[in-house]
Amino acid sequence: MRGREQRLPNVWPWLVGVVSFCVLMNMLSRGYGETFAVFLLPLADEFGWSRAKLTGAYSTYLIGYGLCAPLAGQVFARYGARVTYVFGLLALGGGYYLASYAESTLSLYLTIGVLGALGAATIGMVPSSALIRRWFPRNLTTALGFAYAGLGGGVLVFAPGAQLLIQGADWRYAYTILGLLPLALFPLVLFLPWRRLARGRMEDGADAAREAVDPEWTLTRAMRTTPFWGLFISFLGTSGGYFMLTPQLVAYFVEVGYTPLQAASAFGVIGMLSVGGMVAVAYAADRYGGTVVVTASYIASIAGVMMLWLLGIEPGVVVLSAALLLFGITAGCRAPIIAETAARLFPGRGYAAVTGGLNAGMGLGAGCGSLVGALVHDATQGYAWLFPISALSLAVAAAMFWLIRPLRVGRW
Repeated sequence: MRGREQRLPNVWPWLVGVVSFCVLMNMLSRGYGETFAVFLLPLADEFGWSRAKLTGAYSTYLIGYGLCAPLAGQVFARYGARVTYVFGLLALGGGYYLASYAESTLSLYLTIGVLGALGAATIGMVPSSALIRRWFPRNLTTALGFAYAGLGGGVLVFAPGAQLLIQGADWRYAYTILGLLPLALFPLVLFLPWRRLARGRMEDGADAAREAVDPEWTLTRAMRTTPFWGLFISFLGTSGGYFMLTPQLVAYFVEVGYTPLQAASAFGVIGMLSVGGMVAVAYAADRYGGTVVVTASYIASIAGVMMLWLLGIEPGVVVLSAALLLFGITAGCRAPIIAETAARLFPGRGYAAVTGGLNAGMGLGAGCGSLVGALVHDATQGYAWLFPISALSLAVAAAMFWLIRPLRVGRW
């Protein structure tokens, strides 16, 4: 016992370092993708491209992220963290640097939509979840919550940062700087002590033995189980329900009577609340149990969607505040719980590949949700139908945790 107590203080720098590194990588992964909204008007003004053509690049990015997530998991499982992160930084930096030379929508689809998505997937939550799992045998959901908070933090940092670069020069300069940042991080990440990081932290010999005898889950084997598809549908329904609304929210706020500045500020509040919400909900899940907390979070999300719908009928500070609080604080908060549930059901070295397959549901849901939202808006010339469809999507995602027993109890 005394030897173990003496070792514990030396572990804390590693724990903080691992989580901090994952937060940084997630900030790049999500933050870069969400800068597209900032580039939309400058690109449209210079080339005269339609919004549909430009938004197609963003949808390609979201769907591409989903399709690349299983690849990221397979690369991590086979070649390790060093190769995964280095490859991701090169793809992300190269894609955004090459975007500075874009002269057609096709070039944007290839640089941002394909290379950008590949880079974002291979430095994002797929490798982060696998890496953090090795260091946190307990309180895993809380640790994942901090890492996932980096996704929201990236939006808050890089979207306004890109806007400042555009205002200071132009959109090509902004894409150049965004491309050079991951490329500058490449040599630093290359020489990190990956052998030590890959070993992780085992509490005792029993943990190491259990890791050795864990079933060798592969993505193919996991896909033959009902819990895998339950978690996949939860990711798909949650991201679909949210992204059906989020690309439309600023325009919706303006339509119900708010100024563009007020609308943009309200949208920014959602991003800020999501950062704290991911950590708080993840901590609550570790303390009170994932099923109870995830159900409460879905109820809060659906209530937030309904408050957004009510805002179109009775716009006011109280309704807007309630909508932003409920919708914002639960944005993204299910992801750490889903990742931790997957770690318990699909342990072992194949976890990275399995979580990559699950993250495909999140990417596909986001891409398809944003596309469905645009199509429904154009077909109905309004937003009214978006809210019940979004709520239904979230309800289906929540139901998976009650209909599938291993998800409900957290074990086979």
